[in-house]
Amino acid sequence: MPKGIPKNGINKGWFKKTNFDIVKGSGFCEDCGKKIGDYAKRCFSCTRVYVGINQRAENHWHWKNGESKTAGGYIVLNTYRGKVYKHRVILENKLGRDLDTNEHIHHIDGDRSNNSIENLELMTKENHLRLEAEKRVRDNGGRFI
Repeated sequence: MPKGIPKNGINKGWFKKTNFDIVKGSGFCEDCGKKIGDYAKRCFSCTRVYVGINQRAENHWHWKNGESKTAGGYIVLNTYRGKVYKHRVILENKLGRDLDTNEHIHHIDGDRSNNSIENLELMTKENHLRLEAEKRVRDNGGRFI
């Protein structure tokens, strides 16, 4: 092993203050002018307000247009109604009405993340379950694989 690298492979010197470009501040909060530590930009109260206002929804660093993916592969939107499946929103917009709870949407190609209008088909719950059951394969004992 080369010299200077510890046996566990971790270089413990990376966290030292000498390795950062620390700029000493004025010692006062940028927003309210309250006396604070020399290396801080805002006091605790102003930081909470700043984070609360400036890092929500679109301003948050982890924002993905309000979309997330479920374990089942569906795309979910965060809306004023809460979390809603994207394929339902797309078909509701096309039809110009809200979908009934008995109405299901079938992805024709089987790809749950493909929400193009050509890939979506409106069905009743019973017809959709029947169609999906026909696709499932059984083994010799009659159990679904």
